[in-house]
Amino acid sequence: MTDPIITFEHNGFPIELVSSRDIEKAIASGRLRADTVVTVHGSDGTMVTRRAESVDLLREHLCLREPEIQPDAGPEPECELELSPEPEDAPAPAATEEPPIEAEDVQPPAMWTEALAPTDSPPPLADRPVPPAKRLGWVIASIAVLVLVIGLIASEGNRPPAYVDPGANTVATDAPPVDPGPAVRVTGNAQTYYAARPVKVRAHATGDSTEIATLGRGDAVFGVIVARQSDNEEWVRVESGALNGNFVWRRNLIDEPPPSLSRTITEDRVISLAATLYARPDESAVALQTLDPGSSVHLAGELSSGWWEVELSNGGVGYLRPNAFEAQARFVRIQNSCPYQIDLLLTYQSRNGPEDMGGAFVSIYSERTHTVQYQGINIEAVADNFYYRLTDRTGNPRGALQRANTYIDGDGYYVIPFTCDD
Repeated sequence: MTDPIITFEHNGFPIELVSSRDIEKAIASGRLRADTVVTVHGSDGTMVTRRAESVDLLREHLCLREPEIQPDAGPEPECELELSPEPEDAPAPAATEEPPIEAEDVQPPAMWTEALAPTDSPPPLADRPVPPAKRLGWVIASIAVLVLVIGLIASEGNRPPAYVDPGANTVATDAPPVDPGPAVRVTGNAQTYYAARPVKVRAHATGDSTEIATLGRGDAVFGVIVARQSDNEEWVRVESGALNGNFVWRRNLIDEPPPSLSRTITEDRVISLAATLYARPDESAVALQTLDPGSSVHLAGELSSGWWEVELSNGGVGYLRPNAFEAQARFVRIQNSCPYQIDLLLTYQSRNGPEDMGGAFVSIYSERTHTVQYQGINIEAVADNFYYRLTDRTGNPRGALQRANTYIDGDGYYVIPFTCDD
């Protein structure tokens, strides 16, 4: 066995070289030449693409070794290609009267015939009889390779090419260059990860590379953490399945399945009080950040425990306590700057939802400020959406329902000011 393994394509078919004999056969048949582009697969999982003449192992078989200059040495003997002998227990091919395979199928290219074969070399392979069983084996192997290639094309579609070391020697072709993406290095062991939120799978470890697929919340992928060499930004390179070789941003993946949502919510909400975002729905979990009152968050859903799942702007998710959106309750004052008494019905937002003052009405004497009460208790509002309707002194409405202007005074009360123009 060779280490590393070497692969290349010939006439559209993949060829794998796993032993010295495979290399010699490929050279003798003309499939492997000095300018053939090959991929070297290292034991650590790396893949490097370059010309055959740049690979030391192939240079030895291609007779491209640097000549050693010896004093008073005669001319360098010509390199002669000899196939490694068959294993001892393999039976010798029986003589057959079958016609030899056409020379165009197995005859080495002219450049090798001229450069490698001396005048007294053994007869070329095309002149050697091939047993029928061996010919049949070649046909079966070719059909199997063709079926395999068709299956790979059908299952993987436009799968991006394997990563190519930008520093490796490459050969210019008529095909457009393939973007290998940024260089990365492996920083962890392969394991299963789960999508914390819907996330894109991309061709390279960059947010602007081609989108390959989308993972739904909770979808699992098996991969290894890699870091971009340019800025150490971490991504997960998928190591199995149809997405093998593609990348997912590490911040959107977690090590265990996400908690179940009792309902899915996709909306922005503003918190009224300071709140802490946690990495898990547990107050003992890591605190990701503290949100100030008035901060807007994008909700993803609500858990059965009442915790809220929030999609973070910089990737990943966080969790808010169940009471995160309960606003601060404030007392309400009505300020009458008019020279006459004002009578009205008031609607406001309480902890339990919109509350109507009902049949009772509020009377505010002229040029007075009055704290609003209902049944002898100061009312508490949690939002500034107040509506009122003016009435006569008996409580009968005499105007349309209107939105009241409000502000918060130095005592922290909601104040509804009335002027003579109201």
